[in-house]
Amino acid sequence: WENDAWKPLCWGTTIGHKRILRFPQVTSDHVRVRITASLAPPALSEIGLYEAVVLPGMHPSGDADN
Repeated sequence: WENDAWKPLCWGTTIGHKRILRFPQVTSDHVRVRITASLAPPALSEIGLYEAVVLPGMHPSGDADN
């Protein structure tokens, strides 16, 4: 949420058991999860946001150093 509008933070394709998406640190009062397509009915049991350090070999975006 930025300037009274939603701003994409991260996205992915397949999300499985304990999927972790890393992204640069941001501050916001709003969070929205959008599922725009699915082969089967989506089932979300929990969503969490955590502050974490950047792991060695990882960019702050979450991409590996390849």
